[in-house]
Amino acid sequence: MTRIKYTEGVKLWNKLIIPKTGIVPFVYNPVLFGFYEQHFKWKPYYTIFTSNNEPCCILPIIFTGKAWVSMPHFSHGGLLNINGDNDFNPSSVIPSLITMLKDEASGFFIVPVKSLENKKDVSKENYFIRTSFENTGTEFIKSEKVISHIRLANDIDEQWNSLSSNLRRKINKANNELVVKIDNEELLGDFHKVYTENISQLGSLTYGLGFFRDLVSCFKEDNNTLFVAYLNDKPIGSAMLVSYGNYFENLYFATTKKLRNTYVSDFLHWEMIKYSVNKIKESGKKFSSESIYSFGRSTIDSGVYSYKNHWPVENQQVIIWNY
Repeated sequence: MTRIKYTEGVKLWNKLIIPKTGIVPFVYNPVLFGFYEQHFKWKPYYTIFTSNNEPCCILPIIFTGKAWVSMPHFSHGGLLNINGDNDFNPSSVIPSLITMLKDEASGFFIVPVKSLENKKDVSKENYFIRTSFENTGTEFIKSEKVISHIRLANDIDEQWNSLSSNLRRKINKANNELVVKIDNEELLGDFHKVYTENISQLGSLTYGLGFFRDLVSCFKEDNNTLFVAYLNDKPIGSAMLVSYGNYFENLYFATTKKLRNTYVSDFLHWEMIKYSVNKIKESGKKFSSESIYSFGRSTIDSGVYSYKNHWPVENQQVIIWNY
């Protein structure tokens, strides 16, 4: 096992992953290393596995002090192949890796797969992995959650034409009444106000302002993260958009319940979809079948799930491995 300096680790991680074909969710963005370390004081470990001296797979995993999790608070995580299929068993590799890492300080590591196979004296640490990838072995259990996403088109007109006439009608109506502002910390107060009011009505616990401030700080170098919809200068909808490569995800989303007849939800999503298409164009990256806008996670057959499915989405079932 070889430790890499942080800056070198980030560069190598991005070099290996960003050109990769296939969907790579935002949670693999190494900017989250600093978020976990600074906000929660947890220990992040970003591992690049090698086979025959070539990188073959990566795993970001966080030690929270009680368990090893990939990745806490988010819908994705787990092993990500970067060089074809791997013939090693995750159920033996991950416990062996944790045994090697548990006495190490957080950081980036290169680990040959063969050094983990048939390793003796493997410690029995609790670990939890949530992923959306199917090729993860028989130990994983399919949950009742799915991640809904749409493929991003080459331009706004093509994307618009992929929507149903009813959805376009709602967005057009909202466009005549609402204004959406896009920024970072400057919108944090209005974003959080709508978010906390909505979450409180649902009876759920909300994250504090500091949580969102630290998260925005991680992603703001890549793109504007906060979208707030206003009706007569009053915030009635808010969302956070994060990204990695050509993958964009609506991470947190809330609207004022009594004003949902303004179609604020549809309008906010459309504004984030347009923003995502334009960001890919501005970056000079090529559009592909892996250019994604994700609506995030929801429970199958719930009201939120039904709402997302009036967009032209594909649904990926969330798979959980809990040991």
